[in-house]
Amino acid sequence: MTANDLYSKYGGNPIKWMKENNCITTKQITIKLMQDFAKYHVELALKAASEDVELETYGSFGNSVNKDSILNAYSIDLIK
Repeated sequence: MTANDLYSKYGGNPIKWMKENNCITTKQITIKLMQDFAKYHVELALKAASEDVELETYGSFGNSVNKDSILNAYSIDLIK
């Protein structure tokens, strides 16, 4: 979902959306939309990281999580 998609999702009836979300001021609207957008992408990023995590084996020392596999699991380019 892009920022434009989110705007369109809420843009059908902005007055109704504002009442449903108890948003009266421009500041409240902006904060709510930013929170929804961030939550959406954080959920996707966490899901991607949990699915794409890689382990590195160090012989008899055991395994370690490859941190780059987590950091790169969800491309920042997906946030638009």
